[in-house]
Amino acid sequence: MNNSKYLRFLVPIAYMLVIFIGSSFPGNSQVMKEIFLYDKLLHLLEYSVFGFLISWAVLRADHLTHLGRKIGLILLIGWGYGALDEIHQHFVPARSMDIHDFAADAIGIILGLGIYILLMKKLHPKSA
Repeated sequence: MNNSKYLRFLVPIAYMLVIFIGSSFPGNSQVMKEIFLYDKLLHLLEYSVFGFLISWAVLRADHLTHLGRKIGLILLIGWGYGALDEIHQHFVPARSMDIHDFAADAIGIILGLGIYILLMKKLHPKSA
């Protein structure tokens, strides 16, 4: 695996760490109170970026050849991590698990995947 292949997998993993750290702040801090005003939008944007990064890693992976399996893997990773993130928040002071947050996460993953596919079709029309 060359360096660019490593990078495609390390960047989404690093982003997962950023999400985890962000989810670890207690909900009663002033910063968190201001963020909660836009909570669902934040989840949507956060997981759209994550979906894009996962798509970059998985859709360009040589060892996976079936497109349906690649898309399934992207959704499994994204939705699975979104669910784990919500469970994690259940244990953070003044935070809670919220099915609506997970729904925004799931939609964000799909949106990020779609943006990645559209961008690749625009940049590489012959191979798309």
